[in-house]
Amino acid sequence: MLILPDGRGLDEEDGRLAGRFAAAGGRAMAIDLYGRTAGTGAREGNFLSRNHSAALRWATVRLDVDAAVNRLRDLPDRHPVVAVGFCLGGRVALLAATRRRRSLAGVVAFYPQTRGPARSDLPAPDTLVEMLRCPVLSLFGGADDLIGTDEIRAWRAELAVAPVPGEVVVYPGMPHSFFDRRAAEFPVETADAWNRVTRFLRSVAVSAPAAAAGSPSRTPSGNAPGQDPGRGTPGG
Repeated sequence: MLILPDGRGLDEEDGRLAGRFAAAGGRAMAIDLYGRTAGTGAREGNFLSRNHSAALRWATVRLDVDAAVNRLRDLPDRHPVVAVGFCLGGRVALLAATRRRRSLAGVVAFYPQTRGPARSDLPAPDTLVEMLRCPVLSLFGGADDLIGTDEIRAWRAELAVAPVPGEVVVYPGMPHSFFDRRAAEFPVETADAWNRVTRFLRSVAVSAPAAAAGSPSRTPSGNAPGQDPGRGTPGG
């Protein structure tokens, strides 16, 4: 499991997520997308991540992703590698899914911005859909103030004609970062998303972490194909 952090950069939250996957029986590694410009030392509370996100270049980011994939593949168990990314990291994960070299077994992208320019030169994933080389699971909050329903709807339509399986799940009323940094506020949705991720991992033949223990029996469902993002209803 390769974890790609959000725009704030690698921090304790990413370590917690990696630990959760590892404790459940997987192999997990979180990488620092800003290591080339920010260095590898400890970062102060006034760390200006925006400066480093603007300096990202796909030509070097993909080398860092390739190196991490190689490291995971060198581990004794040799499981196929899935990338899980959040926001900026979700965009990077989707771009990594287009790589012919070091191809991934699958990609999970939480609240990625799929269209329009980034603050750096990272391409927009919606311009490269025809190049996707592995299954994709995308999860969004229906009340995300960074990603509109039109963008989510367009991404669903684009994945529907992609050369690989793709699924879009929308959690009505959920904000950006509902699964990671704000998980404690939304335990029902977080548990449902965790279980969807583990099912996806099993579907791409990865040794998947166990489903969340004690998950509520009533959880929000993903929108059905053709249903407007943000208008889903709880399902049993």
